[in-house]
Amino acid sequence: MNIKLIGFITFLLISLPGTCPSFAQCEDLEQKLRMLEEKVRQLESRLNMTASEPAQTRPSANPSSYDSWKSHQAQTPVIKTETQEASLSGILKVRVLEKKMYSSETGRGVSLLIAYTNISRKNISAFKGTITVSDVYGNVLANYPLTVNNELPFLESKSWFSDVPNYGADSETYKKLLNTSVEDMKTTLDLKEVVFSDGTVKTQY
Repeated sequence: MNIKLIGFITFLLISLPGTCPSFAQCEDLEQKLRMLEEKVRQLESRLNMTASEPAQTRPSANPSSYDSWKSHQAQTPVIKTETQEASLSGILKVRVLEKKMYSSETGRGVSLLIAYTNISRKNISAFKGTITVSDVYGNVLANYPLTVNNELPFLESKSWFSDVPNYGADSETYKKLLNTSVEDMKTTLDLKEVVFSDGTVKTQY
C-alpha cells in the first residue's frame, strides 16, 4: 500500500462530515493509520534495499537444449557395423608345434603340425583359409590355402598336420623354410570361411 494513498484516506476520514462519531474515535483511528504508515515505510525500505543489491545467479544448464539433445539422441538409432574380416579375426588362433621332413618323387617336402585354438563361443565343424608362415624377421617362408573338416569345440585346441606345397626345392624361400626351426616360426591364419556346428556359416567374401 502506498504512503500517499494512506494519507489521502486519512484526509478523507477527517474532512468528511459524519465520518467519525467522536473526536476520540477519530484520534484513535489516526494513531492506527500512523502505525500502519510506519510499517509500510519499513517494508518499502526493505524492498528498496533488496532491489538495489546485484542479482547473483548460479550458472545452470539450459534444460530446453538438454531435452532437445536427448530427443535427438532417442530419434537417431545407433547402428553398429562389423566387417566380415573383423568377425572372423577373433575365432581361431594358430601356431606351429612341429615340422616334419619327408621325401617324395618331387624331392624333399615339409609337413607342419599346427595347433588351432577355438576362441569363439561356438563349436566349429569346418573352416578354410590361408596359412602364412614367417621367420622372426617377418620374411614369408610359406603361404598356402588350407581346408580343415574336423570338429573343434569352443575354447579348446586341436592340432593337425598339413603339407606345405613344394614350389621348388631349389628356391631360396623353400630352403629357408627347411632350415628354420619351429621356435623361429610365426604363423597366421587368414580365415575365409567358418562353419559352426549349429549350422551358422561366416564368410569373408
